[in-house]
Amino acid sequence: MVESKLQPRCRHDRSAVAIPTETGWRLQAEHGWVIEASPELCAQIEEALPRAVCERLARGVVLLSFGNHVGRYRAGPLGTLIVHTGKWGEADYDHLLERITEEAAALPYSAGTPSALPFDRTMLGSADVLYHAFSYLRHVLGPSVSRERALLPMLQGIVRNPHRRFQRVGREVPLELARHVEHRALLDVVRGRWPLDKVRGVKGPMAVALQGHQPSHIEESVACDNLDTAENRFVKCFLDVAMGVVERMRDRAAGAGRPASWRQRVQDDCAAIERTLQPIKRHGLWRDVGRMVHFPASSTVLQRRLEYREVFRHYNRLRLGSRLPLDTVTAEQLLEVKNVALLYEMWACFALVKAVRGVLGEPQLAGKLSRDDHQLAVGWDYEVRWAGGTRVLYNVSFSRSHAATRRSYSVPLRPDVVLEVPAGGARQIHVFDAKFKVDWLAGSIPDGEDHQAETENVNLEREGTFKRADIYKMHAYRDAIPAAMSAWALYPGTQLRFFPKEGGGAIEQVSDLPESLEGVGAVPLSSGEVGEELRAVVSQILRGQGP
Repeated sequence: MVESKLQPRCRHDRSAVAIPTETGWRLQAEHGWVIEASPELCAQIEEALPRAVCERLARGVVLLSFGNHVGRYRAGPLGTLIVHTGKWGEADYDHLLERITEEAAALPYSAGTPSALPFDRTMLGSADVLYHAFSYLRHVLGPSVSRERALLPMLQGIVRNPHRRFQRVGREVPLELARHVEHRALLDVVRGRWPLDKVRGVKGPMAVALQGHQPSHIEESVACDNLDTAENRFVKCFLDVAMGVVERMRDRAAGAGRPASWRQRVQDDCAAIERTLQPIKRHGLWRDVGRMVHFPASSTVLQRRLEYREVFRHYNRLRLGSRLPLDTVTAEQLLEVKNVALLYEMWACFALVKAVRGVLGEPQLAGKLSRDDHQLAVGWDYEVRWAGGTRVLYNVSFSRSHAATRRSYSVPLRPDVVLEVPAGGARQIHVFDAKFKVDWLAGSIPDGEDHQAETENVNLEREGTFKRADIYKMHAYRDAIPAAMSAWALYPGTQLRFFPKEGGGAIEQVSDLPESLEGVGAVPLSSGEVGEELRAVVSQILRGQGP
């Protein structure tokens, strides 16, 4: 229940206000929000919200600091908080998570990756990532999923018009009612299956052939449809696996060791998924469908008919695509408090992999992953490798203790993503760093030495609204790593800008990129789309290394 007297108040900016909704408030994540209430209400708010966004300043004062965290939060007496950033909201976040899922599903993981989900009520095996499978189901069955990615309409289409296999079956009917008699039924008459009766005055072919006798009943062949197909058995099993994930996640959430707010959110999400799937699961269709004993991978129905094809696609994503490279802490930040900046960093890695794939084809290998029920752990230096030696590295370190391409001659550095390419007998490094908070990085770099412009930039830095440190960091990567040819900031903007090492002015068009990319720059990267600019930069780096 929403407490009507409670209203979030912006901590520093009086012009920023909380917008009331039917069930709570709409807040901008960039601001801090102060709640003044009784200690009892403050305790309820603190209990309902994740610790990452809620801080008790005093007995009757709570500070909400969302930062890069977006989405819907159940906040106890405050109701539901809809939190968005100036750039993206929950729908953008879910779209980005969906695209990362797609890219993760396409990677050829190293030996030890499970090949399929078990098809029984044991739900997911120990090698599968329960938490990620649950998060994937929550997304594709939730209200924010795009129409073309939604699972529920596909399941509803199947129960409305399930795949049927027509076959002929025999049934016993009086002879005079028979309409379609096969030769086998006539042979049964000759063999004595049916008792013969003496008839008089009947001169039909059968009576004549049987010397005045004919059976009173005969087997007639009729066509009927059968719902017990391999494709329907697959969908029934998929529903069992999905419900099993929910049951097992509910058991995990009921255990000790996690905050009460987290447990309640998981329990609520479990209930929401069950409410969505139960009408499908209880449909009378499944009474005529048996248990799947083999996987119909070669079925043309699974590959071509829309509803079955989409359920099959969701099965594959549940099996592979939900396995994001997360440790436990990262998983909670991404999938619970929805840290959009952290997710953007991950998207930078997968976007670069996709861009390289467009030039070199499919990768040879993706890094080995370790799993348990809650997480898929990827250590630093995670890599995706192509046959010719090109590699995309995620969170790789550079320091004075390393040699060759991994050396930094000064301070230790760990860029978000590195593209390593063979160059003759050596190897070259191109650094990419995700900068979600930057609006227009290109405009942040002055072309001249104008004193007034420089003074304005200093003032913006002091106010915390100018990300000049991000630009300096590109130079730090380029200058401190001897093997680095270029360093790029990936940001959710619209313009490309590149500063060649040899000077000559800033480059702002893809067509003007030099043959050798040595210098620093910025490349736009939107939510879930690999744009022309990033593809062009990667193509230029990989020039001459195609398959």
